[in-house]
Amino acid sequence: MTPEPSLVAARQSDTPGRSDIGELRAHLEALVATYRQKMQQERLSAFREMAGEVAHDFTDTSPASWREPRSLPQTRRIRRSSSPSG
Repeated sequence: MTPEPSLVAARQSDTPGRSDIGELRAHLEALVATYRQKMQQERLSAFREMAGEVAHDFTDTSPASWREPRSLPQTRRIRRSSSPSG
């Protein structure tokens, strides 16, 4: 007893062949690569935003003497003797 040709064709179309699996795997790999790239872009964007906010907050809260090097007090160098004291 041989199965009807239409049933054989239906069974073959329900089970993916090797070429279908390879094609699905290639699509999956492409999706994973795209997802990773998008996540990296989002992380970089969030980092840039955070760094910009920190820099903005720092310049807003810092005294003027921090921003203007001319207004910094002059420091004198302390000379230390090379001989041990004792």
